[in-house]
Amino acid sequence: MCESTIKSGDWGLAVLADDKRFMIKIQKGEQLKGKKIPACDLGDLIGLKWNQKIDFDAKEKKLVLGKEDESEETVAKLVEEGCGGGQDNRKLLDNNSAQTADPEQLLQMRISGSGEEAIKELITSSKTFMSKTKFAQEKYIKKKQKKYVFQMRVFKPTISRIIEMSLLKKPEKIMHLRVDTMGEILTFANIHAGSSTMVLDSTAGLVTAACVQRMGGQGKLYNIVGTQGKGAPTMMNCEYLGINDWAEKTMVNVDLDRDLCELPNNEECTKLSSKNMIRRDYRSLLGLTSAAHEIQQIGGIQSVVIASSHDPQEAFFELLPLMGGSCTFAVYSRYIEPLVALSSEIRNKWIAVNVRLTETWWREHQVLPNKTHPFVAMSGTGGFVLSGTIVENNHPRSYWNVIKGMQFDAFFARQLEKEAERDALQKQKQSLDTEGQEGTKRQKSE
Repeated sequence: MCESTIKSGDWGLAVLADDKRFMIKIQKGEQLKGKKIPACDLGDLIGLKWNQKIDFDAKEKKLVLGKEDESEETVAKLVEEGCGGGQDNRKLLDNNSAQTADPEQLLQMRISGSGEEAIKELITSSKTFMSKTKFAQEKYIKKKQKKYVFQMRVFKPTISRIIEMSLLKKPEKIMHLRVDTMGEILTFANIHAGSSTMVLDSTAGLVTAACVQRMGGQGKLYNIVGTQGKGAPTMMNCEYLGINDWAEKTMVNVDLDRDLCELPNNEECTKLSSKNMIRRDYRSLLGLTSAAHEIQQIGGIQSVVIASSHDPQEAFFELLPLMGGSCTFAVYSRYIEPLVALSSEIRNKWIAVNVRLTETWWREHQVLPNKTHPFVAMSGTGGFVLSGTIVENNHPRSYWNVIKGMQFDAFFARQLEKEAERDALQKQKQSLDTEGQEGTKRQKSE
């Protein structure tokens, strides 16, 4: 079977006629779940093509391939059976008294898959259908078709479709991240095949999956977990996209406290901290474990993506010592205030160039013959993205001088210990010399 054909074990995005969306796993024996939809085996979809219209055959109780123009033909037929329409709708009153059909009977028809019968029942039981204009009748039938007639399309999952589904169901789960904003993040951070990327993700693994897919199984992706990431993100999005193999090949889960900030001797950290030699953020540069050693060997991270519910400024400076020269970064936040503060810090400390804070304008349009116009309801904001390129320079105000100094803190600590030992030896020698001089004076006096 080719890639455009549905295979057993594939994940698909089911979109119903009323625009309800949910993920389904297509295999024999798996049932389509829902309170008001007919029970059917998803194994019937195997062998069909993606994006095709799927109907439910009420007689055979199975999913079948539907006709693309069948809905329009049905609407025209029902309008003709209604013998046209009235002159206008001026006498119609919306007081819920025009419909006499039994709601329980209509619900049973909907569950059993007899949606067309339910629509005919609605038409015959309506007191005002015959007096409506032809256009109003068509509009009424199309509205009822979406509610009572089972129609479905199964799309192959993509990042954009998963985002659209998440925004309809639980937008807070993905931090209200829009499709256009995701594109900005991947572009500004320069995510590409073969790159070394670090991701701090609080979008249920959506940003991580997008980076894995963009890298195509080549390179290394360090996924921050632990204190900042609150545990490893869900890998369901990678499974939906069918890129589990790429994720296993490229992704490494890194505990920010254990893998990058673990010292071989805690007393050494306490000693240095007490002397204001280092901050907690840079302890990783003193005791490097396997992940940090690997990052050090490749010269630092090339791309950093931060889409976290934590403070962006704290997260950025936590990861800054691991970024190499010319590292591109993208920091996402729903709100502009924390990114403005972070942008000011980056500029004042000469950390990066080409620092930009962006927000995109997004508005959907209805495109129909003689009915093309923008939708009235639209997304207010898709969040803000702060991006830039890390630069190493020798300017006195450059924060890189501070970071490079932190790399030699361990050496300075050893120097302090040696100086303390020399001071102790010198004091001991001075005390011995003093005792010797006093002994000589006693002997002369005697």
